[in-house]
Amino acid sequence: MDARIRGKRTELEPILRAMYGALAEDVSFCHILDLVAGNLRSHISAVHFDDFVECRSRVDVTGEISAPEIASLIQDYAGRWRGGNTWMQRGLEKLITRGYGDGDEVVGEKELLAMPYYQHYLRRVDVRHGLGICLWHAGAERVVVASFNRAPAEGPFSKEEMGFVAAMRPHLVNAFMIYKGAAQLRDCNRSLMAAMDMTPAGMMQLDTDGKVLKANERAEKIVSSHMGVAREGKGSLSFDCHGDRLRFHQAVKSLCATDAGVHTLTMVISASNHGMRPTLLLHLCALPSITCFGPAVRLVAFLCPLASFDPGQWNAQLIGTGLGLTTAEARVLVALRRHHDVDDAAAELGVATSTVRTHLKHAFAKTGASGQAELLAIVERIITLAPSSKV
Repeated sequence: MDARIRGKRTELEPILRAMYGALAEDVSFCHILDLVAGNLRSHISAVHFDDFVECRSRVDVTGEISAPEIASLIQDYAGRWRGGNTWMQRGLEKLITRGYGDGDEVVGEKELLAMPYYQHYLRRVDVRHGLGICLWHAGAERVVVASFNRAPAEGPFSKEEMGFVAAMRPHLVNAFMIYKGAAQLRDCNRSLMAAMDMTPAGMMQLDTDGKVLKANERAEKIVSSHMGVAREGKGSLSFDCHGDRLRFHQAVKSLCATDAGVHTLTMVISASNHGMRPTLLLHLCALPSITCFGPAVRLVAFLCPLASFDPGQWNAQLIGTGLGLTTAEARVLVALRRHHDVDDAAAELGVATSTVRTHLKHAFAKTGASGQAELLAIVERIITLAPSSKV
């Protein structure tokens, strides 16, 4: 990196190119700190994750001292001298309101040298001058701060360097949010990978054509049990019901469309050896284009065998299974779908209108629907993807 601070002129472009390039390579955020630290003559840099409400914190350290070594020093200082980051305590409000703060502004040199914080911690790591840059905060209760620290010989931070910090901070904040989002996606993907092997439900990975790329043991047992769906050569799925096959490929196409607004779809599979009655719930979930499963995997399918259906009420059982509703709540939605009127639905079911409204209230809470029209649209989506019914 050839960017340097010369007088009042700071060359940001090479640093920014390197910083965003590092994000594209999916490296740790500490590497990004190193890119900035060289321009601030910082020999120890860190990202501090502090939750003051729950008294939890984490520090990721980079620079001339190893992370385990500085962690040991922090623990020693906290245990023997009761801790206390004076720069953070004095400068937190300024960090949040301005976005960055120079430790020399909030703690003078004489005061700093006399403090246990300096004598028993900072001096041991050869730090005299500290600079904090707020990357994220939730008020004064939770903050993420990048710190840059330099030795006494390097002198305090100059006005030119503080100008560099002010210009650099928006990019660091942006880079941190990108990094944080990527880290959350990786955590989610790791959870999905664990679920693939551990879930008691059948789980399959599908490509954009709906072909099976991988299936867990439970899914293999289900598709070999003659429950309306089976695996053919090259990973394709076959269905007993022609309508199920059409609905499956329609669902796959819809979920894999780049502009699709629907991210999950549920359908019911019927089996010929069960009199073409519903035997299996197939729930399809769209994935981002890049996941830990690999770029070819675009869908995850969950297979859940269904209990025996009452032929006259299977739409209600389908809705209940798909949305996590009780039988009574699902029956209310089936009746409301037919009549679009609460009083008429209550009359069909032989219950009070207040009972129907109570079940609707529970259905709103469970589905997240904001109104009756949205709730019925969700119901319609599930039933449309299922085999036709006279219910």
